[in-house]
Amino acid sequence: MKEPWADWKVPEPSANFTDKVMGAVAPEKPRARSWRIGASLASLAAAAALVGVLASQKSTSGTIAADVRKEVQLSSHVVAVLEPGASLSWNGAHIDQRAGDVFYRVDKGTPLEVETTLGKVTVGGTCFRVRLDSEEAKKGGEMKYASQAASLAVGIAVTAIVYEGRVALASKNGKKIDLLAGEGARVNGAGDIDRVTDGNGAKASRDPSLTPGSPGFDWGKAVAGYQKELAEVEEKQAEVERELAEAKKALLKAGGDAGKGDRPEYDLSQDDWREMREKGQVKFQVPCDRKGWKPSASDLAKLALAPEDGDAVAQAYSRSKDRLWSTIGPLCTKAIGSASAAEILGSDACTHLILNQESRQSASDTFDLVARIRAGEVSEPAGQERERLNPLAQTFLALTGESKAFERDLADKFGADEAHRLAFDKNLCMGKSTFGGARPEK
Repeated sequence: MKEPWADWKVPEPSANFTDKVMGAVAPEKPRARSWRIGASLASLAAAAALVGVLASQKSTSGTIAADVRKEVQLSSHVVAVLEPGASLSWNGAHIDQRAGDVFYRVDKGTPLEVETTLGKVTVGGTCFRVRLDSEEAKKGGEMKYASQAASLAVGIAVTAIVYEGRVALASKNGKKIDLLAGEGARVNGAGDIDRVTDGNGAKASRDPSLTPGSPGFDWGKAVAGYQKELAEVEEKQAEVERELAEAKKALLKAGGDAGKGDRPEYDLSQDDWREMREKGQVKFQVPCDRKGWKPSASDLAKLALAPEDGDAVAQAYSRSKDRLWSTIGPLCTKAIGSASAAEILGSDACTHLILNQESRQSASDTFDLVARIRAGEVSEPAGQERERLNPLAQTFLALTGESKAFERDLADKFGADEAHRLAFDKNLCMGKSTFGGARPEK
């Protein structure tokens, strides 16, 4: 509701106002000096307060055009930031924006309407921008078209963009749209209203208080604004990745190949192992050796898994760690003579330690054996036969076989196809290694 005094204008003091005040408080008789001094001080204070009130009153009406960026206090509750070429007039809670780009800050609960040739923006406390676009507006000229036909002829349009709160945008022909923070809409000369989401939208036209060097700039608000935008971008990225993961799942279920032409490097086939044998190489990926690792809520979303699936993934990681250490731990302990030292080193460091104890020729022969086994050319030894292999062979058979073992653990919960997809998803924590190279000459 409009306050009854909102349009009341305080009269300007007369030219001899100060003289009259001083004359009224001048001492009449010396015998009353002490009392008169007190009265004079009180009267002067009252006069100063009145003059201060008069000086602090904000004009409730006016007109302004900007040739440079200007910040104007339209009232005690409304601030306008005009970009070069913008112009407007105001009377109380009504603003007539004639041209250009203007950002408004309005205290919550303060009624305000911004009227243009093509439409009206109504608010009750918010931060928003109103921009008139046309060739004439870009030149900075003031204009107020008499009709929609005239405005349509020069291609004028009005865009409203909301940063905080809520506004209503209405065209002259009665169409209306409500806009929330982060939304924008445009009215053209025909009275059509369309939402804007491209470069003309809210994201591209920032609050001037978030532009360094502009009037009202606030570093704290800038940081908060950028953090909010970053969170929105990360949320959108997670949403897209989740949709991609769901699409891959659906494709696999339908019998397609979601990774066709882009198979993960460490999703190794028997042909891959034959090729590695020719190069004298061995490579593998294993779950990260992190105690108690568990995928975050963001990781699970990107994996297209439900929050309750996190425990099943964490348990598969824990079993993988135990499984590898059951082979590598004793071999490492034997190599350095200390179980506690082996625990400190962990699987990765122990693997390198075991490798360094073998000669180059022995290592090459071991890589050849492992590659032949993984290529299906030789049966994988088990039991005592496996224990008779050298420590390096036992270690690398455990490492190169762990990916399949990890998949089997996941399959108990998610099924074979889904387990395979998950095992090679980039959002799971994996350690990847390649050993070997050119064979030594015999």
